[in-house]
Amino acid sequence: MRSICLFLTLILLVPVVAAADSIDAKIAPELLVQLERDTAKAVTEGAETPMYRVVVDLRQRAVKSHAEMADAFATPEGHARLMADIANLQDSVLGAMATESNDNAFQVWNRYQSTYGFSAYADAEAIRALAGMADVTFVHELPIYYKMDAQAHAITNADNAHAGGTTGAGVTIAVIDDGIDHDHPAFGGSSAWPNSKILGGRDFADNDNNPRIDCTAQSHGTAVTGVAVGDGGGIVGSAPDAKAVFLKIQSASICGQPGLDGDIPGAIDWAVTNRNSFSPAIKIISMSLGTGSTFTNPCSSIAENSALVAARNAGMVTLIASGNSAASNGISSPACHPDAVSVGATYDANIGSANFGNCSDSSTFADKITCYSNSDTFLDILAPSHCARTAQAGGGTNTCFGGTSSATPYAAGIAALIYETNPSISRNAAISALESGTNITDSRNGVTKPRVDALDAIAAAGGGGGGPGGSCAYDNNFESGDVAGWANAGSCSTGAYTINNPTQQVSTVVTQPNGSASGVRSIFTATNSSAGNADVDGGNCILTKTAISVSSPSTLSFNYFHGQRDNGDDPGGDFFNVQYRVNGGAWQTVVSRGDQRTTASWTAASTSVPAGNIELRMQCSDGSGPGDIIECGIDDVKICN
Repeated sequence: MRSICLFLTLILLVPVVAAADSIDAKIAPELLVQLERDTAKAVTEGAETPMYRVVVDLRQRAVKSHAEMADAFATPEGHARLMADIANLQDSVLGAMATESNDNAFQVWNRYQSTYGFSAYADAEAIRALAGMADVTFVHELPIYYKMDAQAHAITNADNAHAGGTTGAGVTIAVIDDGIDHDHPAFGGSSAWPNSKILGGRDFADNDNNPRIDCTAQSHGTAVTGVAVGDGGGIVGSAPDAKAVFLKIQSASICGQPGLDGDIPGAIDWAVTNRNSFSPAIKIISMSLGTGSTFTNPCSSIAENSALVAARNAGMVTLIASGNSAASNGISSPACHPDAVSVGATYDANIGSANFGNCSDSSTFADKITCYSNSDTFLDILAPSHCARTAQAGGGTNTCFGGTSSATPYAAGIAALIYETNPSISRNAAISALESGTNITDSRNGVTKPRVDALDAIAAAGGGGGGPGGSCAYDNNFESGDVAGWANAGSCSTGAYTINNPTQQVSTVVTQPNGSASGVRSIFTATNSSAGNADVDGGNCILTKTAISVSSPSTLSFNYFHGQRDNGDDPGGDFFNVQYRVNGGAWQTVVSRGDQRTTASWTAASTSVPAGNIELRMQCSDGSGPGDIIECGIDDVKICN
């Protein structure tokens, strides 16, 4: 059991300059270590202190929550006010820095327009000066990311979707990568810039308005764009009639190398800011990049955090490669961010044995997860990777483009089909539709995730989004307070389910998010009055929904969260799952977690269900042994054909 202590401190004097420990707390830990090491070297050896590439997060003023930011993005006037507030705050901080540092110590790289922050080059002294300002909330070092390169229309039904007339028309995808050979036949073959296929963009490495390739070895961006929207020269993307804008993030100085040294948060911010400046509008961001290291939990304290939050609140779907490190217990950054849709990779056919250096598959077959594809319980979706036929920079084709780099734009193209089917579909519903494909289990870790399917996605978008082509047997976002048929069950003495708006709970990790998945109501574990925390404390808290009559095969979709503080200390006792059963048969699991530390964030899930009487069940269990903090919730439940 836990207790909460409240300490009251009388503050007699507020210092003008922040204390050293509070300054250090606002600098990313790995950056702080580097600053201290380089400063010590400068003192002992007389070496110059280096400049660092940093992203500076600023205190949000005009908006205080996701809902307020979403409201600001909803209208041109609201967006303009948000941008003006960001610019004024930047002016204030940069004006103060002009008196603190000289040009050799601090140089602005990009002033973000829709994100509270900016990027800069700064030395150790300038970074500490920034961290000491009240309007600066955090300073990140901007890492160098790497390309994740290591078409499957038949297996994903994309060919049938195209034959039925759904080809991505009316949708633009923002691709963030090394550069684009825009006059390749796959993109119309026009040497004019921009052209009718690649509508524009910007270079966020060399800081100019020309995102075209600097050399033919700079081929990665051309390949990923071809997988998503290619249409010509023997190339057919998963959304051949969609458009693209291209945001370049590799400088000419390292042309063709694996590293991506551009301002990625700035590129995301640009896509958000300019999403309605193109016709058709940008709905999707595709990023085939990431770190070589992996994260075992969703990551929010990364340099891209504010930009990804802005994209989410602007209603955009951001797909990011899970990475190629062959990890079965983690995914790369920034795919690990809660507002990213992380994409793993599968084979689309038997290509024989395959050796990728860091791993190998002695045999391959359609829908086998590739050995290199990073995976964990919080991975979102899978998409085909090996071998994609796509555009080659300088002309011609790449006949076996792979890696999660290939899977990501493939999924982005399927997302474009969703938006073509239902242009007004919400971001959450679009993600749910994207997750309505075939469930594939990873033999390395037992994790089951959906592999995208174009026809399933189109059906879910039409029915689930309220558009043409489908209907819903059940559709409840709980905003009206309707909980008919939902009931508490099991041996739950504390933490029983309630309908309300959750508030963030933090104990080592976030165990309950701040707010519902949509609106202001969801069903989640209630306040545990005996322990003072909103958590399950002993027993198995079960939430059930009485049978729903479903007349034809449909898609069950919902948003859920699950948070757990402790990890592996109570095997066989602590678990979480969401299940369904048909006509009183065996329970089928859609989402499952064992005894593992989990950061709570709203996550979309979906699965196909047959016709029949469908019952639902969610279990959040704290077994015997140490008292863990365990919480869970559900929102936006739909069964649509």
